[in-house]
Amino acid sequence: MNKLLIYLTILFLVFSLCDVVEAITSTEEDVLCVSKKVEDFFNRNIHLIEPSVGNLLDLNTVNIYPTDYDGILPEQIVSYEISNDRPIYMGMKNYGDRDGWHAFVLRGYNFATNTYSIWNPWYREYAEISIYSKSISYGNDIYIWGDSIYEWR
Repeated sequence: MNKLLIYLTILFLVFSLCDVVEAITSTEEDVLCVSKKVEDFFNRNIHLIEPSVGNLLDLNTVNIYPTDYDGILPEQIVSYEISNDRPIYMGMKNYGDRDGWHAFVLRGYNFATNTYSIWNPWYREYAEISIYSKSISYGNDIYIWGDSIYEWR
């Protein structure tokens, strides 16, 4: 599962880089220069990336437009994405002390126990939520799954 977290981290870094590159560069040559520097950085400093994931650093092959789904993903899509080592972004509405939305990562499933394994970036451990209720509580905060992004490639 560490591979999933590394994969997701790289995707977020690439998205951030794309925004920065658009904001500070004006020519294709500048973009290629920045892209090469980022690729060199990852090649030197991250040794856990498998060769098949290395193409994530090539901005021409990254799917920077994954599918945004307004709602809860069906179990069939969840199992397909997770089985193909692709984590799912979960936008979860907070109905507790703090109003608003919070991002979680759906990282696994267990259909025998009818649970999904999720990661809340505020904590180091993973948590489980029921496939049927699609919610989780932290203290006085109740988070309910309401938005999804999937098909990260």
